[in-house]
Amino acid sequence: MKTLRKHLFILLSALLVLVAGSLFADSQPVQAANNYNNLTLVGDLGLPQAVVSVMINNSLDANGSTPNVSATDLTVGAVDQWQTVSLADRTQNSDVSFVSSVDATVANWVGGLATNTNDNVETSDMLLSQGVSDGSFDMVSLLSGSTLPVADSRSQPYTLANLPVLNKLMLVLMSAKNAKTIDLTGLTSKVTAPVNRVKILSLFQTITMPNLTELDLGSNLFGPGLTESGWAYWVFRTRTLGSKSVITWDLSYENLTTLDSSLLSSIGSQTRNVNLASNVLTTIGYNNQGVLAIGGKIDLSNNDNLDSDNSDTFIVLATIISTGGNTVLPDVVVNAIVIKAVDNWMTVSNLGINAVASQLTSETLAALVNSKNPNAYLSALDPDKLLASTVQGLDDATYQNLLNYFKKDEAQAAKLTQKRNNDSGSTATKASVSATGAWAFGNYTLGQTAPLTAQDKVRLTGTLPAGQRLSVTMSDWTSGDSTFAPQMTLPAGSNGWNAVDLQAGTAAVVLTNPNTTAMQYDQTLMYPRLTISPSQANKMKVGATYTGTMTWTIEDVPTTDHMFR
Repeated sequence: MKTLRKHLFILLSALLVLVAGSLFADSQPVQAANNYNNLTLVGDLGLPQAVVSVMINNSLDANGSTPNVSATDLTVGAVDQWQTVSLADRTQNSDVSFVSSVDATVANWVGGLATNTNDNVETSDMLLSQGVSDGSFDMVSLLSGSTLPVADSRSQPYTLANLPVLNKLMLVLMSAKNAKTIDLTGLTSKVTAPVNRVKILSLFQTITMPNLTELDLGSNLFGPGLTESGWAYWVFRTRTLGSKSVITWDLSYENLTTLDSSLLSSIGSQTRNVNLASNVLTTIGYNNQGVLAIGGKIDLSNNDNLDSDNSDTFIVLATIISTGGNTVLPDVVVNAIVIKAVDNWMTVSNLGINAVASQLTSETLAALVNSKNPNAYLSALDPDKLLASTVQGLDDATYQNLLNYFKKDEAQAAKLTQKRNNDSGSTATKASVSATGAWAFGNYTLGQTAPLTAQDKVRLTGTLPAGQRLSVTMSDWTSGDSTFAPQMTLPAGSNGWNAVDLQAGTAAVVLTNPNTTAMQYDQTLMYPRLTISPSQANKMKVGATYTGTMTWTIEDVPTTDHMFR
């Protein structure tokens, strides 16, 4: 059959401007006050008004509404009553969930603060040391007039009057005792030294936040700094990630290459959701099986290089899949783990096989059907979850074995037969894809490492035939004779819509229809991220505007090409 291709041209308005400078705020005298709740964030604590405005616009008060207060009037006591405190841009979806992205105002301000590469950092803008971070001194008490004594190489004692501004910001966050969500997405993304990203994040201690249920730390790019940050890594994993109340953790986009056995060791048994998507993980330490095999949602999408041949990684992933929970893994990783688990001492449970059934290839399904004990793998399998193309890819003997396994259940056997014969009616009149809107990624600054986030949205609607996949391919980005190849990350959506990392010229599946009938889809994609590596940035020209092309493809559908702009 021919392939249905529909092309969506996305314009990148990426005028390259060399940007220097950041947002600064002059120090302000602190009013004497017996009750620190009355201290204003701008006037008394000296926080930048623009940063406080971001916090107000993206937080939720006790009633779940955007706080109705000006930046200059906001007090510490008011923040204490909020249920969400955010320094990131947050947008609410139709299903009431939120999407977070880096706020440029906040990230540029933090990235522009004075720092150094000392083990203990002491500048006019920040104090970063173990004594400040690990809870041995009650930092919040500084708001009430306590003094931070000379220690950890500090040159002087500190009170609220001379405390650096970044530390004051962290005090405000930790004084929000009623907060259920703290969103620090991308807070340190513009900080130059990875070790200092870890040190800054370690200033925030979840162990002092009894009502906190969600901590969003995505896009802080701290991965390369973990092993080199010494005391900060210990404080970060035991104090920042040491909560006994947080249920949902966002650790996506951190440039983690390995998930060692220490990072998540303190997150607590109450944890139900861990987002590790879009890192660059290759290995996972053995002890993580107890941390991640919780039956909740473990998102490891866009970590395509996870090594199933690494014994610890294999054991952890097989254990996670076996819970039958909502584990999100790349197709290639799922199939590698399941095939290795067949007739292995470390196997994948029948619940796990059913949970990942829509991702199985014909080769993997055949290995399960022809294993020594197929019942161990297939007893919980719902054939409805299998792709028609997977069933059709089985050789006749293997298909017959699979059909025989389900022969006692006529309804299940009928589903297999229908998938095998692709008996779902003519697909030619049912396949469609349409898009409205466009993404614009704004300006790219030479040397920046943080991804560009589009502030617009694209809506995709159409019909996906039974057993088919909707995939997307990204072209190189061009401006005249100048070409470069970025990486684009598309967010996950509802109803099985996958998050994907796109490399130029490589297709990625965003939606699969495992059913025997056509499905309708209506998906709005917001806040895609564009990452430009240094080698690709060197190919770009200053002052040029680059354009990329997205090609959306429904497989095996007889129709003609259609192009829209």
